[in-house]
Amino acid sequence: MSPDDQVRTPEEELPSLDLLGEICPMTFVRSRVFLASLEADSVARLIFDHEPARRSLPRRLPASQGI
Repeated sequence: MSPDDQVRTPEEELPSLDLLGEICPMTFVRSRVFLASLEADSVARLIFDHEPARRSLPRRLPASQGI
């Protein structure tokens, strides 16, 4: 099976933002800009490894942005 023939899972098709290695406040700033660029009711994946961002992003981003 070639890579083009593989079935993609919905998770692979989600718009995503890779923030690995980024630290606050850039995780917040880049997340806000990225989420603002999406259509309403979109689902996206944010990937980050900064522990303070794990705690602060859910509190700081508006609930309407689905975190």
